[in-house]
Amino acid sequence: MDQGFIDILKQLVKDQGSVALTDEKKCKAFLADYTKNEYKKESRLIVQAVEAEITKVIEGAEDLAACKKAKIGDLEEEYGFSSAVATDIVNTLTLVLCGDTTGTVSPAAEKAAAEAKAAAEAKAVAEAKAAAETLIKGKLTLKRMPDGGNIISSIYEGDVVNGKPNGKGKFTFANGDMYEGDLVKGIPHGYGKVTSLNGDVYEGKFKKGKKHGKGKKIWRSGSVYEQNWMNGREMGLPRFIGQQVKL
Repeated sequence: MDQGFIDILKQLVKDQGSVALTDEKKCKAFLADYTKNEYKKESRLIVQAVEAEITKVIEGAEDLAACKKAKIGDLEEEYGFSSAVATDIVNTLTLVLCGDTTGTVSPAAEKAAAEAKAAAEAKAVAEAKAAAETLIKGKLTLKRMPDGGNIISSIYEGDVVNGKPNGKGKFTFANGDMYEGDLVKGIPHGYGKVTSLNGDVYEGKFKKGKKHGKGKKIWRSGSVYEQNWMNGREMGLPRFIGQQVKL
């Protein structure tokens, strides 16, 4: 409330005692006299608080902080005051009657602030997660294969998620071999192609870094064989399906 009105209330209590703000009839008369009929809105709010016996409860409160929150809630729920107005009334009365200078926030405002904070934190987490999972194109130098393989180092070019190869990309290993195809969390998974330094090629399916499913082996001589694989192991005999002509 306006500081001029608060000063008037302080003078009123100093001159007339706390009864000036606890007795409804006296309160109306004293406010009209002391304010010279100014501050009509503020005076009406104080009179309503006196009618609701807010001032009597405040004056006799043992736990003022808890009392303030309770009375703010009462003004909101029972008398239809907004959180801001109810808080202003109670803080003004406790200042004048008890010398209390702590600013109390209404329970509704506290709840709203907590919900807003939680929503903001959840939004920040979601945005951070979305940013971390955003697919980017990148080039990485890796000391070894992500699955712990024995390749000493490799160069990777392709899709990157959370700092790891993920999506489609190409590994060029220190020994000269290359892998190009699908990857999940840095490991060949899906369809890919391995080209050895000596010219041999495997093209087919991978599962968790190992050949798995149907694939074909193209020898450097040009012979093409089809083979089934399971967890990196050949299953059955390879089937010759043709000869590539080298240009």
